[in-house]
Amino acid sequence: MSKQRFLSMKIKIDKLKALSLFSIALLFFAYGMAAEHYKLFPYSIIRNANQALDALLVVYDRDEQASQPQAENLAGAAVRNISGHRSDGFILITGGPGYLKKHSTHNGCLAWLMDRAGEMKHVWHYDPAIWDDLKGVATIGDKSVIYPIGLHLYEDGGILVSFQGRNCFPYAIGIARFDRDSNLIWKKQSRNHHWFSVGSDGKIYVPSLRVVDSPLLIPGTAASISTASQKLLSDSIMILNPDGSVVDEIPMLEALANSGWIGLWQGAPQIGDGTPEINVDSDDPTHLNDVRIVTEQLSAELPGVKTGDLLVSFRSLNAVGILDPETRRFKWMSAGATLRQHSPRFYNAGVLMFDNMGGSPVHGGARLLWVDLATRTPKTLFPWEANPIHGPFRTTTAGHIDLDAANDRALVTLTDQGAVWEVDLMSGKVLWEYVYAYDGERRLFGAQYVDEVSFPMNVEKSDP
Repeated sequence: MSKQRFLSMKIKIDKLKALSLFSIALLFFAYGMAAEHYKLFPYSIIRNANQALDALLVVYDRDEQASQPQAENLAGAAVRNISGHRSDGFILITGGPGYLKKHSTHNGCLAWLMDRAGEMKHVWHYDPAIWDDLKGVATIGDKSVIYPIGLHLYEDGGILVSFQGRNCFPYAIGIARFDRDSNLIWKKQSRNHHWFSVGSDGKIYVPSLRVVDSPLLIPGTAASISTASQKLLSDSIMILNPDGSVVDEIPMLEALANSGWIGLWQGAPQIGDGTPEINVDSDDPTHLNDVRIVTEQLSAELPGVKTGDLLVSFRSLNAVGILDPETRRFKWMSAGATLRQHSPRFYNAGVLMFDNMGGSPVHGGARLLWVDLATRTPKTLFPWEANPIHGPFRTTTAGHIDLDAANDRALVTLTDQGAVWEVDLMSGKVLWEYVYAYDGERRLFGAQYVDEVSFPMNVEKSDP
């Protein structure tokens, strides 16, 4: 065979190989398109794997960015008396793993009680092993951290704590009760999260969620909520007995829809097979972040509100509402006055809340907003343009308010900055500040007034 003929045959064989490979690739591509369109094997396997990875990466990136400190590094805690602070009473601070190692050397603390000078009085220790048996929560190795967020202090020194997960999916973990000496009394992995309240009868009203498939039908309508991740977090209010047993659960999607608030979900309606879908950018379409129970005293002061009603906040909907748990209907709603708000509180015939992104950029971007219950008229209570403040008032993560007994001052927690400001709501002035920066940790999720303590405290004297 001549060299020329050999080369000619080789070229033909190479072309046939290339054509065969191209044909096989085209066949796989065509099957892939069909699998995507008609949901053929292995569509569900690949989709679920991608969803799990995407969810973890989204949570990881979001929480890593949010955890970056936004203020200068400090070697410890700093307390500043700016003007007119009171020296009586105590402050209860939410802790976390690795927090306050000087007083909780192994794993940090759940919470601590301190005086106005920043001196520690009582510490509740944190044992992360209580959540070693987590089920149904995807984690990323040692990057996943379970931390406390909501607190309730009992008269005997015991505490009730809600837990969330950083770099986890879903982020909601559960709720647990501890005694004064940090011993676990009971725990419940019922995907509870954020802040809760405890009624005078001891019942607990706490956010909870479930992971459901997308699209999710809006009850009573032909529309559904969908997201690219194919998984949604569906919020509810869980009602527990003092021992942690479940009394009831009120799904928020149904309560909102049945109350007529079907237009709170924003997005571009997409008509596919005849069913309109609301495309949301988040897998968390409501993001319930607080539940406050109406006390007998409040019901006597507020027209149209009764004892046992629930004040709730939906970050993703920029809305706060008052729910009647008996009818499972919202009797009052304010929507669109805030951007990603947290921590609603009844104040002066209205609702006060931490508005994370609705404030003036001159002061940092956040504000305390008050909405009149009768007229729903919004008003900024802090910061005032006329009152200079000593630092930026901002946090993109969380944010917490606690009102004092006289209802004229508020402890405001700036989570990302690890700072607590005491604000005079009448004058708009900052009275007192606490900044936490021990051990490289920064974020604080709450601070509460504690006027009196009747249990023995376990820290006699310490440095601030």
